[in-house]
Amino acid sequence: VLLLRRIENELDLDNSIDTLLEVSAVRQVSPNFIAECIKQNMVYKSSMLNTIAKIMHKKDNIDFALKIIEIAYEYDNNDQETLKNLAKMLYQLEEKETALLLLQNSNEKNAILEEIRIEFGDN
Repeated sequence: VLLLRRIENELDLDNSIDTLLEVSAVRQVSPNFIAECIKQNMVYKSSMLNTIAKIMHKKDNIDFALKIIEIAYEYDNNDQETLKNLAKMLYQLEEKETALLLLQNSNEKNAILEEIRIEFGDN
């Protein structure tokens, strides 16, 4: 929990991220365990779930990232950051139709789609 709080408060962020990656690999900490810690102990739950998902995704731990972002979506399926991150991950995994369906009711649908198209070079 202390490690997650350090990340939430951006304290020694690079070192905290490296430690989280080590702990999740060595102790085989599951995405569900981290998500539960966040939901029970963090102030900005959706934001923190998204942060962890983006960190894991950036470090090529795609399965872990996808599970965390799915948990974030189950927690709050109206959070625009969650919708954007889940759509991006699905799009990258060639689940383009699912990503588009996910964004149907998003207030920021066009902006998110444009960001995805730019990031992935799609027209």
